[in-house]
Amino acid sequence: YPVIHLCGQDTGMYDALNRGIARATGDAIYILNDDDAIADAGVFRFLSACMEQTAADVVYGDIFWLNQESRKQTLRRNNQINKLTLVHKGINQQAILHRTTVYQRCGVYDQGYRIAGDYEWLLRAFLKNDISATYLRHPVAVCSLGGLSNAEQWRQRASEERQRAIQTWYSEREIARARAYRKFYRKLPLGTLLFQLFQPLTLRIRTVRVSGGSFVPDLAAALGY
Repeated sequence: YPVIHLCGQDTGMYDALNRGIARATGDAIYILNDDDAIADAGVFRFLSACMEQTAADVVYGDIFWLNQESRKQTLRRNNQINKLTLVHKGINQQAILHRTTVYQRCGVYDQGYRIAGDYEWLLRAFLKNDISATYLRHPVAVCSLGGLSNAEQWRQRASEERQRAIQTWYSEREIARARAYRKFYRKLPLGTLLFQLFQPLTLRIRTVRVSGGSFVPDLAAALGY
């Protein structure tokens, strides 16, 4: 594979990412930070095959959080993503394979953000551009607990930027309903189905798992299990 190493002045992480996206020539783009790693050697084979079979704009899976001191890994699943859970729970950038054309449709990362630009892009992509996605129940990356967004001195700024992104793409009523959904309805049997009677939740997301070398519907993941 050809490797292009760019080193020079930039205005921040998202400026650097946007430069990389502009130089990319493949059909799909995957972003990995320098202190993270892919989960196993088959990750890109799984993700690219899933993207081809489901014709999704993005395919995403799960990640492991790695505690650098204890070396303990904790699985973080992305199995319950809908319009209102995105208010409180994004999808880690390292879990996502992006079809190159999705950046042409949705635009690149907003450089007005220093930490939460990938979260703002996710909201913009789903809520404004109605992208299609496939969730594959498979670990994609191992991510270090640390980095810019987890550093103590940046946590307040990260929280403020996330709130700015939320207020950009959600109404006050939707934000209030997201709190109620998270606190009460999501915990009830059939609570999500009942909640959808007065607040649409569904995004264009398919849930699949690998079975016999092919991708089949994962109904348990679709229900949040």
